[in-house]
Amino acid sequence: MPGWPLPAMPDVRRTSTVVGMTTIDLADNTDNATEQSHDVDVSRVEELVGRLLASFTGGVELLTIELGRRAGLYQALAEHAALSPAGLASATGISERYAREWLEQQAAAGFVDIAGGSTATDRTYALPAEHVPVLLQPTHPAHFGAAGQLLQAVAAAVPAVADAHLRGGGVAFEVFGDDLRAAIGAINRPGFVHGLRSWVDALPDVADRLDLDGGVVLDLGSGEGWSSIALAREFPRATVVGVDLDQASVEAARRHAREYGVDDRVTFAVGNAADQAGLRAATGGRPVTLVTVFQALHDMGRPADALASVRGLLADHGAVLDVGVRVNLRLAAGAADAMRVMAAGPLSGVEEAALQARAAAHGQARVPALIVHGAADETVAPVNAVYLARQFLIFNGFDPSALPKGPALPRAGMLPMHFRSKERLDGDYYVGRRLGARLVLIPGLGHAWSGGDAAHRFFDATHVEATRLVCDFFAAH
Repeated sequence: MPGWPLPAMPDVRRTSTVVGMTTIDLADNTDNATEQSHDVDVSRVEELVGRLLASFTGGVELLTIELGRRAGLYQALAEHAALSPAGLASATGISERYAREWLEQQAAAGFVDIAGGSTATDRTYALPAEHVPVLLQPTHPAHFGAAGQLLQAVAAAVPAVADAHLRGGGVAFEVFGDDLRAAIGAINRPGFVHGLRSWVDALPDVADRLDLDGGVVLDLGSGEGWSSIALAREFPRATVVGVDLDQASVEAARRHAREYGVDDRVTFAVGNAADQAGLRAATGGRPVTLVTVFQALHDMGRPADALASVRGLLADHGAVLDVGVRVNLRLAAGAADAMRVMAAGPLSGVEEAALQARAAAHGQARVPALIVHGAADETVAPVNAVYLARQFLIFNGFDPSALPKGPALPRAGMLPMHFRSKERLDGDYYVGRRLGARLVLIPGLGHAWSGGDAAHRFFDATHVEATRLVCDFFAAH
């Protein structure tokens, strides 16, 4: 992007005698600067610059997604098979110049497809069907369109947060503005629609009472009300009371309850979860069958006080259900990187690592790989299996420049008929005439799998037996 600032790299001189180290001149080139020289690992400098650049690129892309959502650009694309810049401008009322530049950027980022045409003016663009639920369908399990809105809201509050660090105190929730409230609600909403019933069913006696007799559900930290509305829809006999500290969130929640026709059974109040008297007033003094806290307990200033306050409100055999993010409480350097790779695949270094391994083997080793992954794995994203297959292809002699860009593989070889199975998606990838990697993605399979052995904890009889996969793989040689 011409004109964009690039990080100024220090003067790197290969003068250090330490293997893998270089001397970097850190002088600031001013008249009164004191020239300094330190031995540093240049690879770590480059790695951090690369990571920041990738993070910056990702952040800007999120903002372009938010632009597309706010201006109705994705919606217009979804309503047409394909649109040119002029067509998008006509459908949305924006400038054709803006439409063209946004479409070109979206195509370069892989968010929209180029459908036809060869020039800037006649080229047409289409929103892939797979991207529609992610960007436009607010209750779809894959919906994450509000990520850019959330980033924008957090970034806007950085000056206030920095001032709080310097002066002490905190930053009130309302300072983050409407965008933060709306984005948090939008990101969490699909989970409430599709997962909430199973969470409550983890307390089968409580779920049965709510189904049969109704009762009062107290939803703490209810935000814009999506969790409370989902509770009311899953348990029609129950009365739901949502409580939140933020006045604007409570007002939005009341509006949403009216829109979804549950305001006769769902009420909202501004209150503090640690204020037992206030909670008792919100519930009308009725015993509470279930207290729910969804993604909120870790945000409370006094979580122990909040739990203590609701304990005195529970009916006999009542319960508290806290649903939050499961994390490792032990701090480990680089843990965030590992989690990022598990969730979305590596940002860089895939081909480089494979080439280094190939060079170290001096061309003596050829190791075909059988890679098996669950297509429904929510812990380690299936894209990691694709990257691993790319690495084995390169290690086994495949030219990296011949690989498609991004998390993709070359065209798979045709499998023998007796290897094919409706229970899996196979792909054989060759280096010349030799098998370099076989990738097996099993539809519907999650993170843990015993491979078909009923003696193991994670046995799943609905999926392919592992021994057959291994035998098929050896037969392919």
